[in-house]
Amino acid sequence: MENLEHKILVWLATGETGVSSEAIAYTMCGIHPTRCGGCSWPSDPSDFKRCLKLLRAIPEIRQQLDKLRPLHRCWGALVDHWDELEACFMSEVGEWLTEEYSNKRASKTYDMMEKIYSDVA
Repeated sequence: MENLEHKILVWLATGETGVSSEAIAYTMCGIHPTRCGGCSWPSDPSDFKRCLKLLRAIPEIRQQLDKLRPLHRCWGALVDHWDELEACFMSEVGEWLTEEYSNKRASKTYDMMEKIYSDVA
């Protein structure tokens, strides 16, 4: 059985990554990178999609999202609202997780993200 760190390494090498999903991956391994915005949170639905793809690839990360809280207050707010944001995303553009291309926009998800972050700014 693969350990979490090995699964994350495989995902980093083969998955659809971005700085926010990488921040999750590194944090789950106990690493705090200083390059590439080491604590970057998802800034838009496309960033959030990559985070969701990580959680789908390695589901055991979902139970550890609280580890993101110390990175930045925006991560804490996002963790607080993760389930509702994910539900909004899935109802609006869930096909983004499985399709190569979609012309649908995620304006409700984006607005929800903006509200979550503005409440902690």
